[in-house]
Amino acid sequence: MASCSPVTLVWNMDAACPTDWQLVQHIQSRPQYSHLPFILYKKESVQPETPADLTNVLIKPVQCQSLTDFIESIYERDARGLVLIVDDDPQSRTLYQQVVTQSLPDFRCLAVGNGARALEAIEHEIPSLVLLDLMMPEMDGFTVLEHLRSNRATMHLPVVVITGKKLTIEDVQRLDHARVRLHPKWLINPEEIVDILKRSPCEKEVLSLPTSRLVRNALVYLQQHSTQHITRKELADEVGVSENYLSQIFHQDLGISPWEALNRLRIEDAKERLVCSSESITQIASQVGFNDSAYFSRVFHKLVGMSPQQYRIKQTR
Repeated sequence: MASCSPVTLVWNMDAACPTDWQLVQHIQSRPQYSHLPFILYKKESVQPETPADLTNVLIKPVQCQSLTDFIESIYERDARGLVLIVDDDPQSRTLYQQVVTQSLPDFRCLAVGNGARALEAIEHEIPSLVLLDLMMPEMDGFTVLEHLRSNRATMHLPVVVITGKKLTIEDVQRLDHARVRLHPKWLINPEEIVDILKRSPCEKEVLSLPTSRLVRNALVYLQQHSTQHITRKELADEVGVSENYLSQIFHQDLGISPWEALNRLRIEDAKERLVCSSESITQIASQVGFNDSAYFSRVFHKLVGMSPQQYRIKQTR
């Protein structure tokens, strides 16, 4: 090493023994080698279902530019591929196609109306990203996801589930796979869909699977108790974490706080009641979980862009 001045260290781990790591640490402790990228290479996977690959490791301390170069070497900025949209609602398919075209101009887009057609399309070309609805005729999204994760070629394919289904704990368990992001339709707007799509094809999971599971369980609880008075402590206790930690992981996974999610859920409920009933604004506010009708109107206007009364008139003309 002293005679060749290496720029990268590569270690074949197939014949490694415990004492090898001591040598690695010794090398990394030398100032002239401490900044070098270090790659661990193993030809055979530890787990049969995991394809053999390179595991890239940067050893601390690492300079910011080195880290930036390392990240860019893993995730290509000019990534291209196919985005597969699977949704039986024509309006949703059109919206997602428009969003994909605008946010991922280098990607091609294919939209299908059910799970069976999605699997047929994947047989011809494996997409870079799948946008998946859950409730569809012939074959639902749960079944599509099970097929994807049982196939070696698609087991790591990123999937964004965008659904209007009211979720249960059993539903969350069926979605409990790596690289699956859950976004209920009532939770996101078109601008946020753009951000999700820009990040999804090339990112690793923001949260670990067990941590993401906590967020999804919290979402289920909010859906099932949205019309009731819910405290921060009650929600945190339900999923078994502290209040601050729940807010942190919720925002990290979904980009909003649990209380913003609850408000969006309640407003979606209110929109349906405003159209389907003749009850007063005050009554509807109370029915969906708001104790203060004035606060309800402010939140409604912020999320919908008009007052509850204006929305009712517009939708019932």
